[in-house]
Amino acid sequence: MAVNDADVEKSSYSGFERFLFFVTPIIFTVVLLIVLLALFNYPVRNSLLEMAQSIPIVKNWVPEPTSSNGSTKGNDGSAKKNANQEKKINELNDLLASKDAELKKATAMIEQKDAEISTLKQNVQQSEQKLVDKGQTDEQYQAQITSLANMYAQMQPSKSAPIIENLTLEEQVLVLNAMKPSDRVKILEKMTPKVAADATIRLKDVQSSENLAIAALQSRIAKVDANAKKDSTSLDNQQLSQTFMTMTPKNAAKIVLDTTKISEDKALRILRSVDDATRSQILAAMQDTDANAKVAAKLLSKIMPAK
Repeated sequence: MAVNDADVEKSSYSGFERFLFFVTPIIFTVVLLIVLLALFNYPVRNSLLEMAQSIPIVKNWVPEPTSSNGSTKGNDGSAKKNANQEKKINELNDLLASKDAELKKATAMIEQKDAEISTLKQNVQQSEQKLVDKGQTDEQYQAQITSLANMYAQMQPSKSAPIIENLTLEEQVLVLNAMKPSDRVKILEKMTPKVAADATIRLKDVQSSENLAIAALQSRIAKVDANAKKDSTSLDNQQLSQTFMTMTPKNAAKIVLDTTKISEDKALRILRSVDDATRSQILAAMQDTDANAKVAAKLLSKIMPAK
């Protein structure tokens, strides 16, 4: 009877239950091995993937296992990336240094231009001041000529006419031009016809008071030089000195330069006749151009005593 019960019990297990009876311990063992291998850092995943890759159909469903040097490749990729970044940083630093150099160069050029502008402004101010000084000096000289003309006009024409006739023709024109027309007529009436005619012709061609002054002084120099050849006296030198001392340095310098073209000895005589202060002013006024400066240096070298 007992034997029959055992047979009935055995016959009651189905095929699936028998499969589970045998498979369950195997699955448990496999799972336990996987856990243990994972704990000991064994590459379980790669082993399983390699095993799956060996199955003909299953290998199409699973990814390829990661190679053992994957981390090395990752490190190599990271190193390469770092190298590229470092290269870009170096290129940017070089570009920044180049732009900084260009900026410094541009700044230096701007400072140089500012300095040039400042120098030009100073030159303009100096030129304007010279023009103002020249205007004042010319006005003072013209005032002296006007005062002299008024003095002759206040005199009796019969007295002033002979005095004016003893002047050079250019000096006569200079003085008569500074007079009022009514006073000029009275004096011309008392002058000799030839002298009055020559002066009148010159008055017709008058251009500017500055040119008249220069012409008058040149004529005085010529007359003084002619008298000096006949009878050179200290009085003539004194008159010549006084003439140039009353002139503006610019006008005196122009006369000396023009005289040098005619006779260098005459120009030296003019410079020797004046005092040191007047001579220095005349020589300084002759420095306006390089050519005039060379002439001034040549004259000065001949004036200086030889050692």
